[in-house]
Amino acid sequence: MLKYIKGVDYQTFDHSLFVAAVQAQFPGAAINSEGDGPLGPGFVTVDLPDSDGAAVRAILAGQALTQAKTAKNIEIMAAADAIRVQMMADYSDLEQSSFPYQLADAVAWTADNTRPTPWLSAMATARGTTVAILAPKVIANNTAWTAVAASIIGQQQKYQDALTAATTVAEVEAINPTYTV
Repeated sequence: MLKYIKGVDYQTFDHSLFVAAVQAQFPGAAINSEGDGPLGPGFVTVDLPDSDGAAVRAILAGQALTQAKTAKNIEIMAAADAIRVQMMADYSDLEQSSFPYQLADAVAWTADNTRPTPWLSAMATARGTTVAILAPKVIANNTAWTAVAASIIGQQQKYQDALTAATTVAEVEAINPTYTV
């Protein structure tokens, strides 16, 4: 991690990204990135003329914005995933993996109740019920989940659109991914 830049305020950033950005902006810059600079291991010094301090600060600001956006995107997705996990808590991973097959059987059976329904037939037998009872439940559950999932995804994308549009760290930090179901 970058700890020090000569003539620039203290910051902590991803070392390799910063060094690459400085090298691109200032091809002749003297960069001590070996960790044995005047401040000790883990510190980086960049020797630029004082007039280049603003340019280095601009690199840092760009890196800060990138890091803030990355962290906020993780927060946005984690909040959406937390809703999904909460809503799916009553279903095992095995059952969740069978949802597409259950739905395919339920839709096929609803269209033609003489069609084979391998998943629903096996489930109905094991459960002591019938496909006629399970098929409408599967379709109703899918319809309800689709509406909720679409709402969550729409909200997630709204937050991600705001994130894409953000041009400052303050704008990024103002995004509060709170989902309503």
